[in-house]
Amino acid sequence: MNEFGACWNADPKTLRSVWILGVQGQCGQTAFQYFSQSIHVRGFSKDEWDITDPEATRYYFEKYARIDAPDVLLNAAAMTGVDACERNPDLAFNVNARALEHLVSFCERYHVGLIHISSDYLFDRDEPTPIPETAQPNPVNVYGKSKLKGEQIIHTCALTNNYLIVRTSWVFSRIGGNFLTWVLDMLQQGKEISCVTDQIGCPTSASSLIRAIHRLWESGVRGWVHFCNQPPASRFEEARTLAQIFHLPEHYIHPISSRDMQWIAQRPKCSVLDCSRYTHLVKEHVPRWVDEFQKLFHAPFPETS
Repeated sequence: MNEFGACWNADPKTLRSVWILGVQGQCGQTAFQYFSQSIHVRGFSKDEWDITDPEATRYYFEKYARIDAPDVLLNAAAMTGVDACERNPDLAFNVNARALEHLVSFCERYHVGLIHISSDYLFDRDEPTPIPETAQPNPVNVYGKSKLKGEQIIHTCALTNNYLIVRTSWVFSRIGGNFLTWVLDMLQQGKEISCVTDQIGCPTSASSLIRAIHRLWESGVRGWVHFCNQPPASRFEEARTLAQIFHLPEHYIHPISSRDMQWIAQRPKCSVLDCSRYTHLVKEHVPRWVDEFQKLFHAPFPETS
């Protein structure tokens, strides 16, 4: 068994077909749109395939995989509401961890690779020092603990080691609710918002994440890889940059400390992921999140003096 947090290489292979779990979420929808342009894709919503139900997992593998097994199962299904996880830890662990026992088992049985999207919330540091894949996790909330448990289950149960775990952070897209769409919606309505200055991470576009996952898998990379856009920022800085790009009133955005937020769950102070492994493996730098914002909405860059 490979070391937890390590990565290794398999033979490079062109991806021909993929199943996507959690296809209604922002990563799932983005992946479906991206992969369906060139390969065979099946997408499953949480209402269609409840991954916490082992009989549902058995049903779909036995129904489809016998005749049309994919090369890869992309698990974009997750319970990501941080406060919701804190309120209902049993459900969080069922979705983010225990369900993976059955997914891994059937992937192994049908020789299907597994790609799993994980989180920067496995970590919490006091300073924005980039965190490598091999760092000791120290999650501070139920969401992070459940995602860590899910990784550990994959590592333990996937005997063929045919899996890729990509940890990412602060994902945004035009799909569904995320920090980016919330800020834009509030500012466009002329509403004032408060954003924390002491939570540091890396905003990451769902489209750049899926492209990175595709490139990693086809390059034969397996194990753990960190991927997020650059550079690190606070939520306050992220919101102000959005306002500048879209010419919305910056003075509606007010700085606030995390201790003044009425959150149920604690958030990491700093969870900046070190993406140097990704850069080394695929020989390309990670994109800037400002550029990804601009591409996503085709917005002009703010004028600079």
